[in-house]
Amino acid sequence: MNEVCTGRVVISRAGHDKGDAFIVMEILADGQLILCDGKRRTLQKPKRKKRMHVFVTPARWEELELRLSKKEQLLDSDIRKALAALGYANRPEEEGYIVETGRY
Repeated sequence: MNEVCTGRVVISRAGHDKGDAFIVMEILADGQLILCDGKRRTLQKPKRKKRMHVFVTPARWEELELRLSKKEQLLDSDIRKALAALGYANRPEEEGYIVETGRY
């Protein structure tokens, strides 16, 4: 089973953002996740979501931990590029997009 950790890609299972892919930026003490997608949920305004409302994927952005430990500046474009490189671009308007998995 995939555990939730910083850099892990998750898919929203509930709410108006159902089916969208996010990267876990932080795990709070109360178990809530801080999520970003670099587009609607930017680094300046991340999404706060309960663990039970997301599907955890096996994909993980390994570089995030390294960049956070070095205190490098992250940009929203970095988040978008990472999601696209991992195969989780948020484009539900395109034909062939499967909402449940967030993949084509």
